[in-house]
Formats: sequence, C-alpha cells, structure tokens
Amino acid sequence: MPDRGFITSSHERVACRPPCRRSALATPGGLGKKAVDWNARSGPDSLHTVVLAMRYVIVIAAIAFFLIWDGLYNHGYYLDQTVRETSRIVRSITG
Repeated sequence: MPDRGFITSSHERVACRPPCRRSALATPGGLGKKAVDWNARSGPDSLHTVVLAMRYVIVIAAIAFFLIWDGLYNHGYYLDQTVRETSRIVRSITG
C-alpha cells in the first residue's frame, strides 16, 4: 500500500495512563492496543474518499456563503449581473 503521508505505521502506540480497576483497558489484552487503528478500513481507500468528499463540501459551502453575502449586503447585485452576462453569452453563441 503506498504511503500517502498519513500516520499508518503499525509500531505506533498511543500513550495511556495506568489502568484503573474498572477501566476498559484493564481487560485481558486491553493494554497496548491502539486507541485508533489507522490500518482498519471499511472500504478501499476510504480515507482518500473522505478527503475527496470534503472538497465538494468546501466548494458548496463557499458558494452558499457567497449567495448569502450577496443577498444580504448587495441585494443580489452580483448574482443578477452573473445571470445577465451568462444569458448574453449563451445568446451570442447559439445565435
């Protein structure tokens, strides 16, 4: 599996304090386990898929904030100009 720069080494351990009597870490085999298993995947390249999906979320959020800003502070001026200019370009291309 190629390294994408994420923490994936199998020898890494999470530091933990000594277990209490009723701690979940006090169970047999509970000590020394990782808190997060970076190698466990629910599907192929699931982390990569999440990163790609977050790009779409960021773009959609940026567009939504622009539309809200334009509507509140400019009364839709920039959106109106964009629609008019796009309509003009489409009319000039299609004849």
